[in-house]
Amino acid sequence: MSMQRVISGVLVLSCIFSANVSAADVPKKITCSGKVVDDGNRPVAGAKVTLYQLTPDVGGNELKNVTAEEQVTREDGGFSFSAETAGDKQYRFNMLVAAKEGYAIGWDNWLMREDKVMMLAMGKPYTLSGVVVDDAGKPVGGAEVRISVLLLGDLQGGPNGAKYIASAEPLDLLKTTTGDNGVFAFNGIPAEAKAEFAVKKAGRATISTFKPQQSLNNASYVPGQYTVQSKDIRIILPIEAKIEGKVVEKDTGKAVSGVKLICTGENPGGQFGVKPVVSKDDGTFSFDGLEAKTYTIRDVPSREKPAEWVIKPATVTTTAGQMSSGIILEASEGGMLEVTIRDNEKKPVAGASVSVRGKDSNQGASGVSNSEGIAAVRLAPGEYIVQGAYKQGYSSPPREQQTVTIEDGKTARLEIELKGVPKITGIVRDPNGRAVAG
Repeated sequence: MSMQRVISGVLVLSCIFSANVSAADVPKKITCSGKVVDDGNRPVAGAKVTLYQLTPDVGGNELKNVTAEEQVTREDGGFSFSAETAGDKQYRFNMLVAAKEGYAIGWDNWLMREDKVMMLAMGKPYTLSGVVVDDAGKPVGGAEVRISVLLLGDLQGGPNGAKYIASAEPLDLLKTTTGDNGVFAFNGIPAEAKAEFAVKKAGRATISTFKPQQSLNNASYVPGQYTVQSKDIRIILPIEAKIEGKVVEKDTGKAVSGVKLICTGENPGGQFGVKPVVSKDDGTFSFDGLEAKTYTIRDVPSREKPAEWVIKPATVTTTAGQMSSGIILEASEGGMLEVTIRDNEKKPVAGASVSVRGKDSNQGASGVSNSEGIAAVRLAPGEYIVQGAYKQGYSSPPREQQTVTIEDGKTARLEIELKGVPKITGIVRDPNGRAVAG
């Protein structure tokens, strides 16, 4: 998987990291080992190497879970981590980061589907700095600044084209605070690294410099516009705008609680932008930390089970320093889409991801097939394109996208066939017939 797929995917999908990727069905033990070396390829002993495992929620708007495991490199610079592959309904993105005083940090990524051997390079450290100001150009002190994305390499170079670090809440890997002069600085950054920032402060808009295109087919924006060579990095943090409203049943006007909502602009910031909220017992919701621009408020569907409601999106144009109130979101039952996924032997395939998007919009939804091979997705009435199904260990047919019409109170059904990928298994033995591991 390329980083472009990841960034187009669930931290953008909306956001940067794709929830449409399934891991292996049955968890198994895997190992990531290697060495930490300096820029002369000499081993670095005593470096702290941390394995971060991050599990995003559907849509990539939040991290559901973050775990961190640390080791200190041996005299030969060596390290080794063991883990289990994820279940078939879970996607993780993982980072190994090496740090030691006097060196730039080094990192790589591990998809955690199979064993991997890697070399983490730590060269000369540099400083990446800039200033945060208000819309009058005055410094903003006490603002939280994150390096939201840090890249090495070329995103267009295929699966191994780039190495990346993502720092989103609650992962405080690359975070600092501006001084009274509005200045921020990150030390230990490699000379060739490329970065994006996320900045926030109470009472001000949350700003993400990473602004991926909303269309997943549009790769015109490549993240990583800032480097240690960048001069006069200046991030404007204006006064916030706010939105408040209520979710109600379309037919009765009754309050609807427990609906997860996301507020996105023209170029959503994913985990580095506005966080989702959940409607309260009285159906009310509110968003703060917004910019003065046009937003769309919509529900965040679940992949694990069909949503109870579908929400008609609302478009709101905000004004700095003001509350946009009285926004009503109508909830209805909509219609259902059931996609049956079978293999080439006509057996049901469980744990396969199905992606759907509106025919005339970029709004998408997804589901995961159950033990009967059925992925059910609740959708608002309209025409949709079923983009296909995916599961690790299976190959998808040529991308023949199917169009389906969803009607209120009705269920539309279609089928997708996945073909099992042939596998070759065996045992490696030494000359004496003993099994050889690794």
